[in-house]
Amino acid sequence: MFQLKPPEELMPRMNVDLEKKILLVDGPNLLAGHAKAELRSLMELRQIGNKSYDTIFAWFTKPDKLHAESLVVETSRILSEGGNLWLIVPKKNSIEHHKATGITDDVVVPRATTNGLVQKKTLGVGPHLFAIRMMKPAIE
Repeated sequence: MFQLKPPEELMPRMNVDLEKKILLVDGPNLLAGHAKAELRSLMELRQIGNKSYDTIFAWFTKPDKLHAESLVVETSRILSEGGNLWLIVPKKNSIEHHKATGITDDVVVPRATTNGLVQKKTLGVGPHLFAIRMMKPAIE
């Protein structure tokens, strides 16, 4: 189980529009009780056609680099223009001290920028995890 900050604390800092489509991939809902979201796995993302999401929370807590890179590619593909992809990654110090597992930001952020996303902010979501907000610029 993940130790997370309370949704009441995260909600105002994440600027999530609750009226728009929200997707969670490979992890729990950070905004449980406040935001209704679809839950999917990486395999299910590959089956999504033209559907898009305004906010996606993707968890990188599995220590599998290939899985992480594929997850960034698939979530970038289905993210709406102007939408936000929150990359939930473990802190490097937490991995080193065996308090968390997963793929760190130095792997997922470059992959996200290669897919056209722009980094906007970071936010601590728990003692061993933080979130990186990546935005897909609107095409003019």
